[in-house]
Amino acid sequence: MEIVGLKHIKMTDEKLIIGIDGGGTTTRCVLFDSVGSTIDIVNDKGSNIYVFKKEGVKTILNVIKYILERNKINYQDIQAYGIGIAGISDLNFKEVLLKEFDRNKITNRTLLLSDAEAAFKILCPANEGILINIGTGIVCFAKNKKGEILKVGGNGHDKGDIGSGYWLG
Repeated sequence: MEIVGLKHIKMTDEKLIIGIDGGGTTTRCVLFDSVGSTIDIVNDKGSNIYVFKKEGVKTILNVIKYILERNKINYQDIQAYGIGIAGISDLNFKEVLLKEFDRNKITNRTLLLSDAEAAFKILCPANEGILINIGTGIVCFAKNKKGEILKVGGNGHDKGDIGSGYWLG
């Protein structure tokens, strides 16, 4: 696990939020407050649920636990968890992850999306547009004014996603 070199910032009275980007190569967990100040960042190996299955779930749970322990806070101190994970369409391991969230009593404060959907929500705040996400995998995600969605790719490198970082390597 890699700890990004941030100074430990004194906790504020602001509400705390955890954001996770779980990709095929790297998982990044960021602890920040409700005014947008970054408190801590932890990077770990990839957590794509489709590719890594149980190990992907374990990586996600480990980065959350680690950042909480490192900052001397607990699950209940976090107002919201925003988690975007590649391969979340693997329903078996999505269910395993959700059961762990239930066990830690954070499900009702967690937004769980695919990594492409999470990026779309941030980069297309009007809820329409086109997103092309190229990392270890590749996906094109688009939504029009009527709310109709078009998705191309995002199936995994083993199912013909040509042009991804994995494919290029």
